[in-house]
Amino acid sequence: MLSILVADEHDVVRHGLRLHLQAQPNWKLIAEAADGKQAILNAINTNPDVVVLAYELPMVNGIEATRQIRARLPTCEIVIYTAFNIESVLGHPRGRG
Repeated sequence: MLSILVADEHDVVRHGLRLHLQAQPNWKLIAEAADGKQAILNAINTNPDVVVLAYELPMVNGIEATRQIRARLPTCEIVIYTAFNIESVLGHPRGRG
């Protein structure tokens, strides 16, 4: 069974992810968080196989949350997603730099 933690500040997004993830065989959503600080604490407390986090999170952003989670749980896989245009996030067009 693959254990998963989801972190997003929006209830509706977490709800949608929860429905999708719970529909997958052998996947179990074990924790949720509405901000980066809670995502870190929940990850440490539940030791999930995978953490799915938003790039933009209140209190601690997704990048810093990833750093802190990986420091404590080095085998945990992490997926970061964003609704932003990738060029605005990276600061350059795709494929360049």
